[in-house]
Amino acid sequence: MSQLAHEPSEVARYFAVLAETMPCPVIQFGPSGRVLIANSLAQPLLTEPGPGDGRRVLLSDGREFWDAIAAEALSGAPLLSGSARVLVSGGDPATIWYAGFPAATHQGELMGAVVLVYDATSEQLMSSVRPEHADRRPDELGWIVEGVAQATRADAVLLAELEPDQPRTGRTLAAFVDGAARPDLVWDLASSPAPSAPGKPLVVVADGLHDRFADDDLARSRGYRAFAGALVLSRTGERIGALGAYFLEPISHAASARGVLRLFASLAARPLESMRAARALVESEQRAAALFAHGHLPILLIDPASTQVVEANPAASRLYGIPQDELVTMSVLQLAAGSPESLRAEVRSAARGFRDRFVTKQITARGDVRELEVFAGPLEMGGRTLVYAVLHDVTEKRRAEAEAARYRKELELLVQRRTADLLDATSTIEAERERRARVFRDMGLELKTPLQTILGFSETLATGLAGELNAEQMRQVLMIGEAAKKLGALVEDVLEFSRLETGAVEEMRVEPFDLRHLAEQVVVSARAEAADKGLTIAAEVPGEPIAVETDRTRLEQILVELVSNALKYTRQGGVTVRVLKPSDGRATIEVADTGVGIPPEELPHIFEEFRHLRTEPSGLHEGTGLGLALCKRLAEVLGGRIEVASEVGVGTTFTIVFPMQAAKARDPK
Repeated sequence: MSQLAHEPSEVARYFAVLAETMPCPVIQFGPSGRVLIANSLAQPLLTEPGPGDGRRVLLSDGREFWDAIAAEALSGAPLLSGSARVLVSGGDPATIWYAGFPAATHQGELMGAVVLVYDATSEQLMSSVRPEHADRRPDELGWIVEGVAQATRADAVLLAELEPDQPRTGRTLAAFVDGAARPDLVWDLASSPAPSAPGKPLVVVADGLHDRFADDDLARSRGYRAFAGALVLSRTGERIGALGAYFLEPISHAASARGVLRLFASLAARPLESMRAARALVESEQRAAALFAHGHLPILLIDPASTQVVEANPAASRLYGIPQDELVTMSVLQLAAGSPESLRAEVRSAARGFRDRFVTKQITARGDVRELEVFAGPLEMGGRTLVYAVLHDVTEKRRAEAEAARYRKELELLVQRRTADLLDATSTIEAERERRARVFRDMGLELKTPLQTILGFSETLATGLAGELNAEQMRQVLMIGEAAKKLGALVEDVLEFSRLETGAVEEMRVEPFDLRHLAEQVVVSARAEAADKGLTIAAEVPGEPIAVETDRTRLEQILVELVSNALKYTRQGGVTVRVLKPSDGRATIEVADTGVGIPPEELPHIFEEFRHLRTEPSGLHEGTGLGLALCKRLAEVLGGRIEVASEVGVGTTFTIVFPMQAAKARDPK
């Protein structure tokens, strides 16, 4: 680079660095046409100075180029553009095309101009002179640190590559100290003031470096007082390097130092990215080679035109049972167990990128046929397109799938047969249930008429309409009447149970009501019976209404049966009907007693028909034995259930749980 002013300012030095980075000749003219700054590419345009004058640019007729652009600038043009015939080194004329801008005071006085030459007829001008770093390899970054040292007059300049995830760790790439390259110098970024965050890519410590960064070995050992540094960022904003300059004297113009460091950091980004990309490519190739050579998956490289195996890894050799040196002399069609033309078409489709997966059958040197799943695609190598093929042996998998399919089919047939048997058994059970229910119904209907006759005549005898009876006769007539009433109740229960069993039940008569009132009503109706036995009965209900919509009659029938059952098996204490607060749209009622309790072995059978407890207080089987079975069926009709918990000698609790709103709500008729 060329700086022609005798005492260039920091800003002028910065502009000179900027001009040197331009890919075309750049010249800065002073007020009298003297060249102040010219980059390396502009050197062929400069003529030798006259007596007491600096270098200038001359036209081919001997006049100064400055006079031409000055006249253009004074005409009021905000930008300079045009062409001129100038002399280049050696005295040869050449035509140049240029663009630029003038610099003038507020009063319009021309102070200079900057001109960029973007084309010329002179090969010497446009191609023979290159910047010093033009032919450098991307990994030769010494010109970066040397350029920073020259532009900023730094005493030491260092460039380091940063680790991706460690902002204070790096590898020193280049160092320039005291006017000489120092490839042996290592920059300790951890103790230096070098920037590390992309949000703060520039750092300037104008003075007092050894006080603020006492751990910086380089600053302490050499007595550096100032530092300026910049991050090297990739095109995507990733931090890839750090550039730092150390000074023995304080930095007097921080803005200029920041500008130079930023400029050279941007210049370093491209070669540093190229170096990292080249290294990544080498590493990728090494990994690919290692994967090919040592991977457990068989891989072939195939020429799609000839179908010849160009390369095969050891895993492929083991798969086919053919040595590698022999395998690469064969066509992949020689290995086909099926149609060779079909395999040829698959390979060519993979070469054009139309197929990336197909299945083929291959024969090995051992004579067995293997079914292979092939993942393939085009691969450019040595100027020609090959097909890579990663082979996955799925022979055993296919056999297992076929075996599984066979077992699945057999299982489906077995399930179908068992389902048919189950349906037959279910039909038989349903038929038996209907037959039994029909027997109960017919028996009940047959018994109702003679029962009514017995009950009617016993009442007639008891009232004396057939004549006066003595005391013994009256007692026996009353016994006949009571037995007839119990038998009538049994008949009604049998008929009701048969209707529930066969599904011949009336539609639910759903109505809204307060569950508390129903519980209290049932308790009131049972108080006389409880008092006769010396027991208490009470209702425990919440303070707020419990609104439900269900079949009130059937729910009342369940509660009456459970309360009656509780009174029958309670000797002392009492019975409590408890209404709980609803939960999840379901209502709950408990009927608890302090009776004899139910033995654990009896609990599983408590809801069976004609089941009587072995521990009944009287030792006799009171009731029909169908009450709890009917309660269970009625609860199911309501969409609910009945649960029981009991402890012998403590008591029993029956719990009814049912929906607060019946599933098929209908207005009562």
